[in-house]
Amino acid sequence: MILGPNAHFNDIAAWSYEDLLHGFGGKECGKFIKVGDISGLQKVLQNPSNGDRLLLIEVSFDPLDGPPGLSEFGKMARDYDYPTSYGMSSVKS
Repeated sequence: MILGPNAHFNDIAAWSYEDLLHGFGGKECGKFIKVGDISGLQKVLQNPSNGDRLLLIEVSFDPLDGPPGLSEFGKMARDYDYPTSYGMSSVKS
């Protein structure tokens, strides 16, 4: 969140992540699973039947979701890279 939540570099490209599996031998060699929350991710990771082959997991969280401290780090990085003399510190994170 260095330049705010709407900065273009916060976006992740929209890919067909499932198609990546074809580059690793297809569905015979691997498995693709899409999850939308932490509990879904935990279930996939704890399922022993998912450990016998390549597993690609697409995780869809809120775009502004991040680990604790990321917002504060963004503010510090912004203030370092774009000092107040440039007026960037007024950007909301």
